[in-house]
Amino acid sequence: MPEFPNLWEFSDTQKLREFIRWVKQLLAELVDTGTSPTGVPLFAEELREPMRAAWSEAVPEFDRLAEFVVTLPDRASHDHGLLGAQLNFKLATVHRLSGLFQRFGTKKILRLLLGAVDTLLGSILSALPGGSAASEIKDAIKDAINDERE
Repeated sequence: MPEFPNLWEFSDTQKLREFIRWVKQLLAELVDTGTSPTGVPLFAEELREPMRAAWSEAVPEFDRLAEFVVTLPDRASHDHGLLGAQLNFKLATVHRLSGLFQRFGTKKILRLLLGAVDTLLGSILSALPGGSAASEIKDAIKDAINDERE
């Protein structure tokens, strides 16, 4: 799993861009390996190939979103909690859950992590026209987590 980047020295827009790039890496690794950092299988085997195909279509959306987010007007960033303390709190939550998932690798923690990612990604998408495919593929990957053995 990709290590959560040290974003605290960046400007708010740089933090957002690096966050989106990290989410792309996280989802790519989940799709590619299908397992948690501790080796727990995450997805039903019959969903793995359709998930890979769907992911390959969605990858360009993350690149586009990472480039567009730096053009976000300050007013829109402010209105959607993407500046200062609000942004830092959302990032700190993702950072904490990322570390827990890296350490314990449970499906429950992955769901919490993806929920925290969704909160911040949702704020970004509501402030920026387009980009919903990035959130949609993340939701589909989260929905595919296999609960049979939990």
